[in-house]
Amino acid sequence: MQKAEYLFLLRHFNDIDQIIPVVWKMNESGCSVGVILVNDNYSVQSDYRLRFLLSKSVPVATYVDLLKNERRISDSLARLMRWSKSDFSVVKTIFRKAFYTPGKAAWVLEQTGCRVCIFEWNNPLAQLHGDFFTAAKGKGIRTVCLPHGLNIYLNPDVTVKERATGKRPDFSQRTSPNGFDHYVVQSEYHRRYMCECGADPGKTLALGSARYSPEWQKVNSGLVPDYGDPFQQKQKKKVVFMLPQWNYNVNRPATIQLLSRLMEREDINLVIRGHTRGGQNSLGGDFGEKRRRRGNVRLESEISSVALIRWADVVINFASSIGFEVLLQNKVLLSPEYLHTNRTIFAETKACVIAHDEEETLRLLDKNILELRKSYTDREIQNIFKTVIFGGRETSDILMNYVHLLTGGKPVLAAQDVI
Repeated sequence: MQKAEYLFLLRHFNDIDQIIPVVWKMNESGCSVGVILVNDNYSVQSDYRLRFLLSKSVPVATYVDLLKNERRISDSLARLMRWSKSDFSVVKTIFRKAFYTPGKAAWVLEQTGCRVCIFEWNNPLAQLHGDFFTAAKGKGIRTVCLPHGLNIYLNPDVTVKERATGKRPDFSQRTSPNGFDHYVVQSEYHRRYMCECGADPGKTLALGSARYSPEWQKVNSGLVPDYGDPFQQKQKKKVVFMLPQWNYNVNRPATIQLLSRLMEREDINLVIRGHTRGGQNSLGGDFGEKRRRRGNVRLESEISSVALIRWADVVINFASSIGFEVLLQNKVLLSPEYLHTNRTIFAETKACVIAHDEEETLRLLDKNILELRKSYTDREIQNIFKTVIFGGRETSDILMNYVHLLTGGKPVLAAQDVI
């Protein structure tokens, strides 16, 4: 691998989505950057953002290929590491502990000339990147942890398990003296929650959203092709429904009931977008057969949400940060709040059309698109952008703020939370 003073350790779709904007900006600023995918099975060429980095001469490689190409492991072992599709299978765990060692990670850091090692949200010694953390600490290399998602929730018990047990996570290990040197979130409300759960306030920073920074949003939009509209009757109202993570206090039967009602409508073309985290997309029962009988419904899990939002007139979303993409594209964001029991920043700031029950949701879809869009104001949109995208500031160069942090400069921090 080429020299990379700033080495990013990534795993899956979500952390790539959130962190690649920082890699791009670092490279544009003249920094020596590189990306290593610690997930053996992730395909570099199948991800348009990674291909974009490669086109900018940023070195990108999976850890297993890097070790194989440099003769640090054999071809047969590399094939074996890819044999198990799950990164956390018993077989994969045993072989990782045996052959992926802090020593090999230290060798990579030496070969790349790494000065700062950048991780995604996790415990420092998590299975897939723990060796790199241990090696970096042993060499006195700075370690920084960046977001692999965006927290839209204002209540602490966001999952069924958390609500049942009443237990909060313990984040003290992540910013302890033996933890990361800096731990970054996007918003002040998320920073406050982290600190309430044990994170060191001096190490935990709110820098805004790299993924939804206006600068990257424009670049990213240009990389994503339009959705090839498959519907025969194209004059209908175009609706995208973003599936939630079911364990996030979501009323699954009511959600499926609403989807069934939407499918019955002859005046809309409906795209149901599967969640980016696998295992969340099953709708159960005879839903698949119902969908196949309808010519106005499609289930899309591989098409970019950016393209689907660009195609849509209305996006129904109540449990995902993709709502920010909807607002940035100036499309109608409709949130059926009755489908879950969490509190989100979208509903709190009123930067969306809120529906309180199934019938209201359906009635709202009868309205003219321009009339729907007037349900929330530009001021409410700017308020949520300030709170989350700009990290509590009126405006800022978000990506350069990340660059300043990673290169040893002083990022601009918000004085206080607006929520």
